[in-house]
Amino acid sequence: MKNIRLALSLLFVLALAAPNALNAVNPDDEFSMTIGTDELKNVDLFPNPVKTFLNFDLNDFNEDDPATYTITVYNSLGRMMVTDKFSVRSFKIDFTSFNAGFYFVEIVCGENKITRRIQKDK
Repeated sequence: MKNIRLALSLLFVLALAAPNALNAVNPDDEFSMTIGTDELKNVDLFPNPVKTFLNFDLNDFNEDDPATYTITVYNSLGRMMVTDKFSVRSFKIDFTSFNAGFYFVEIVCGENKITRRIQKDK
């Protein structure tokens, strides 16, 4: 238990000492994490970096049997910024009120989940 408290304290001190350290990620590095089947692999998010609206295109969306997708955006500290549900092939989320930095977009459909890193420019 002491080790966990020490590690958390160290993370807290690092966050205070270098609040932008989490943004020191190379934007050219590709980040994508998929859990479940390949059903969510054909998801396009653009533009990246984003300034105003992030567009989503679900290439495998079945018009005859529409599924519900839950989209959640987290900032680099893990704070949920927005969450919404969609049952259409293409949609967009407004990023205009977000600060510049990196965000993680989680897309969930049933048991399938994919997370993509998005950069927000000023």
